Amino acid sequence: MEFLWARMDRGGARARVRTAVGAALAELAGVFGESAQRLLRERLEARLAAQGSAPIVDPVGWMIGRGLRRRSVCYDQRCDDGRRMDTGASCDACVLLVEDSRALRALIVRQVAQGLDPARAGELGRLTEVRLHEVVQARAEAQVLARERAVRERERQAEAAAERRALVERGRLAAAERPCADCGLERSGGLCSMCGYRRAEVAAVDQAVLVTVAGLLEPTDAGRVDPVVQRVRARVEGAVAAEQARLLAGGVGDPVFVALARQFEAEAVLERSRQEALERLASGVEALEEAGRVRAAELARGVRVEEAERAAQRARGRAAQYLLGARLERLRGGECSFGEVAEVGSWRERLAVLAERPLSSEPAGAVVR
Repeated sequence: MEFLWARMDRGGARARVRTAVGAALAELAGVFGESAQRLLRERLEARLAAQGSAPIVDPVGWMIGRGLRRRSVCYDQRCDDGRRMDTGASCDACVLLVEDSRALRALIVRQVAQGLDPARAGELGRLTEVRLHEVVQARAEAQVLARERAVRERERQAEAAAERRALVERGRLAAAERPCADCGLERSGGLCSMCGYRRAEVAAVDQAVLVTVAGLLEPTDAGRVDPVVQRVRARVEGAVAAEQARLLAGGVGDPVFVALARQFEAEAVLERSRQEALERLASGVEALEEAGRVRAAELARGVRVEEAERAAQRARGRAAQYLLGARLERLRGGECSFGEVAEVGSWRERLAVLAERPLSSEPAGAVVR
C-alpha cells in the first residue's frame, strides 16, 4: 500500500483516508476485537489483487470507495465479498440469499410462461426480466417502508420511556417535598429517618410482646392476659430504654443514631423472644406428644433409633412453630382464649392448613434442643 500512500501528496487527502481507516478498524474491532488490523490488511491486499493490472487513477477514491469498504449483501457483519472474514469459508447468509434469488427467478419464469401467448415465446426472457425487476422493486419499497415503521416504532418507544422516566422523576421529587407525617419535618419524603426508626421500633416492641405472651400463657380470659401483657411490655421497653441510656452515657448525642439503635435493640429483643417462645413450646406437652407419636411411627417402620430420634426432634420443632403461629393468630384477632388449639386432624393436615395462610412479617425459626 506504500505506493498508494505516496501518491496522496495532499494533507487533506491523507486526513480523509486516515478517517476512513479508523472507521473501518472500529467496525472490525467491534466484531473481531484485536484481529481488526490483520483483517483490514488482508482486505486491502485482496482488493489490490482483484484490481489486477488496471490502473488506480484516484488513490483516495479507490481507498475510500473500494479498498476499505466492506462489501456484503447479507446481514452478517462477519461477511466480506461473500466469505467469512474469520474463517475464510463461504458466508451461509449470502448462500441463502443467492438461493432465494434463484428460486424467485424460477418462479417468475413459470408465472410468465403460463400466461404467455405461444406466438410470443421468444419474448419470455425479456418479459421475465421486466417482471423480475417489478417484483424486486416492490420488495425493496416494502423493505424501506418496514424500516421506516421500525424507526418510528423505536422513536415512539423511546418517547414513551422518556415520559415514564419523567413521570417517575416528578413523583420522586414531589414525594421528597412532602413533610414528615409524624413530626412535620419539611422535605422528608413523607417520613423522616428518625420517625421511620421509631415506627420500626414500635412495631418490633409490639411483636415481641405478642410473641412472649404467646409463649408464656395459656389464658382463659382477658383478666389473665392483660397484666402479663403490661409486664412484658414494660420489660421490653425497659431493654430498649437501657440501650438508649448506654449510648447517651457513652457520649452519643445524635438523635437519629439513637433512634436507629433503639430500633435495632427492639428487633434483637423480638428475636430473643421468638427463640425463647419456641423453646418453651417445644418443651410443652403437645410438642412432646407429637414427637413421641413420630418416634413410634418411625420405629414401627424399622428405621434406626438415631434416625427415629432425629425425626421426632424435627416434629417437636414443627409442633412448636405451629403452636406459636396459632396462638399469635388468635392474639392478633383479639381472642383471649388460645390455650386449647382446636384439632384439625393429623399434623400433616394442620401444616397444610398453615401453608394456605398468608405469611406474616416475621420469619419463624424453631429452636430444638
